[in-house]
Amino acid sequence: MFARFLSFFLSDLEILCIVEQIGSGDRSERIRTYNFPQGRVTDHRVGITHHSINDVMQGESLDVFIDALLLQQEMDAIASFGSIE
Repeated sequence: MFARFLSFFLSDLEILCIVEQIGSGDRSERIRTYNFPQGRVTDHRVGITHHSINDVMQGESLDVFIDALLLQQEMDAIASFGSIE
């Protein structure tokens, strides 16, 4: 139904891009889990768990996640470049 509504205004390619960005909404697509009772934060995109939720919430330990995400992005770019050739 949502796709039919969008098709009135957008091309098929634009609809595909939007749907891919939104995802399915499935619980398995979670990005980050904040577990307050155990004091940990897990970023599921890169598989890193940090055991000081207070530091993360204060913004002091975000570099751990940012560095891992940047490294993952670089590795994905290298892998996609290698598959083009």
